[in-house]
Amino acid sequence: MSSFHFHGILLINKERECSSHDVVYEVRKILKQKSIGHTGTLDPMARGLLVLLCGSATKLSSFFLNQNKRYLLSLKFGLETNSFDLKGQILKSEAVSLKKETIISVITQETKDLELPVPIFSAVKIKGRPLYKYALKKQTHLALPVKKMSFWNLDIHEVQKDSVSLSVSCSKGSYIRSWVHHLGQKIQTGACLTKLYRVRSGDFQLKNSIKLPDLKKTLSKNSPKNEQELKQLLGNSFLFSHPALKQMPYIELTKKHLQLLKQGRLDSYLITESQIHQIQTNKKGQKQIIKAVRDNRVFALLELRPFKKIRILRNLY
Repeated sequence: MSSFHFHGILLINKERECSSHDVVYEVRKILKQKSIGHTGTLDPMARGLLVLLCGSATKLSSFFLNQNKRYLLSLKFGLETNSFDLKGQILKSEAVSLKKETIISVITQETKDLELPVPIFSAVKIKGRPLYKYALKKQTHLALPVKKMSFWNLDIHEVQKDSVSLSVSCSKGSYIRSWVHHLGQKIQTGACLTKLYRVRSGDFQLKNSIKLPDLKKTLSKNSPKNEQELKQLLGNSFLFSHPALKQMPYIELTKKHLQLLKQGRLDSYLITESQIHQIQTNKKGQKQIIKAVRDNRVFALLELRPFKKIRILRNLY
């Protein structure tokens, strides 16, 4: 590998028993660069899609953090743990035999907007301290914070007398473990998450991701010198920042105007090119962000304000 720093989005298929931090650490070693971050953690017991931002794309994280997710999961009725999944201490375990119609009815009815308590084994903070630290010290008397969580687009795959596998979409910040625990309460047997697989995050899909061993193997045999060469090696597992933010309007930069922008200067070219977007901004009476791009990479975010001059919101170097 060269010392070139790559800028873009990398889609990783995370294995079980590996934390999101572990993945970031390994990718930093593989790419030989520190500027790597993720757009949302995935529990160690969970597998599936982890979206990583590389280089200047880390400065775009706020545009990816609020994305909806989709999961494939399995749950077991009659089993409860203090973490709402198999990693926790068993609080209740009993044999149950439920009718298929009952299971489907409850799950379908509870696929909606809900206000649910977050798991005590989570990074949500109370008084500046993560909840999992209270849990590890057996301080479980706390009133758990309640969050609005949304669940939709349900597909039930297999139903047994005490378990079910399904796919569901959820809003950013929703806890699948909390939803499973809620289903257990509704069906009055208790329930525990047994498997979790993230298959989608926003527009990013698991089918385009790469596993860490495959990434390491591919890049140990090749030394890409730029994003274009990395893209050729990794295919859809690596994305440029410009098309990844496809909904955001943009201005294409020439080499000359890129240099001026790097110096924090907005010349007449950018002002002229932004006029059509400025007209829309004035009509709507709302601020608008547009991209300044070259070679499929976002180099700056520009802010348009109603009846005001364009300004640089964020430089991405």
